[in-house]
Amino acid sequence: MSTADGLDRVVILAREVTQLRHRLAQLDGERVRIEGQIAERMKQIALAAIGAVSPADLPTAVQPAQSEPMALSAAILHVINQSPGRVFTALEIAGLLQMTGRRGHSAIRTHLSRMAHDGRVAKPAFGKYRAR
Repeated sequence: MSTADGLDRVVILAREVTQLRHRLAQLDGERVRIEGQIAERMKQIALAAIGAVSPADLPTAVQPAQSEPMALSAAILHVINQSPGRVFTALEIAGLLQMTGRRGHSAIRTHLSRMAHDGRVAKPAFGKYRAR
């Protein structure tokens, strides 16, 4: 291979790399748009579930543990499912749900414990929760 052929090959490959990077940027943009659409649908699902389902309507096997309000569980799941890779504390979730008082934080902590126990959320470490 001559020097000119080698340089031509380098130029061609460099152009291909540039095109591939451009395509990757387009795909990243599409991924972000789709993630936004998923987050919006998850929000709509949570709101629809809160409005449409009361604990009495559910079969016994699906009902929340011990008189747990459905709305708070759905709200917690909505927050956690918005960022599936993120790990949350009860205090962070309480803040996001604007339940900043001691009672609100305690209710969130209790719900998270129950939800981790019945498998609705994962508990990777003490006091840490994330989406399943």
